Amino acid sequence: MDSRPATVLVIIVSAIMASATAKDVNPQHSGTSIAEFIKSSCQVSRYPQLCVSSLSPYAGSLKPTLCDLVKAAMNVSLVNARTVSVWAAGLKGRSAEMSERERAALNDCIQNFDDTVDEIQKSLKELEQLQRSNFNPQMNDMQTFMSAALTDQGSCLNGFEDVKAAAGKISAMVKVRVQNESELISNALALLNALALNAFANTGVDDGIHA
Repeated sequence: MDSRPATVLVIIVSAIMASATAKDVNPQHSGTSIAEFIKSSCQVSRYPQLCVSSLSPYAGSLKPTLCDLVKAAMNVSLVNARTVSVWAAGLKGRSAEMSERERAALNDCIQNFDDTVDEIQKSLKELEQLQRSNFNPQMNDMQTFMSAALTDQGSCLNGFEDVKAAAGKISAMVKVRVQNESELISNALALLNALALNAFANTGVDDGIHA
């Protein structure tokens, strides 16, 4: 995975955690360490090892609650999407190394990355304002936004499928980063779906939802 400024993500996650109001119903899972909670929660994801490794460095900023974990996972994917977007924009300066088809695919991907950032931001905004009285519509919106972000990454990859392997290095670099971002978004979406299923179940999980 590409390195990301850890301090930036810690600040982002900490700010979100601090934004909870006294009306939040956000019980911690008694007797569960945050490391254990991350590991067990990540089992619902398609890429559990990446889920654990991407969230564990920020365990000190989190509480063992599902809503907090979803927020952190979304922020991980958001920070990475921004990083990849900036990196991809920088590749345009290496146009001499690219075929015409690669340049077109890269331009499409840059737009995909911008859309991905916007969609994850919208989902985070909904999550921060999640209300019991409007739970289902808000959850549907978040799932739609995160699914769209995942589709954007797939569209980027599809754009490079037509590029001949011989065109090579740039395509390979883009594909690695896009695949990584796709997996981060997929994991965040899986945790979001788990929150949707468990928020009102008799499991003690009622994470971060305003009354």
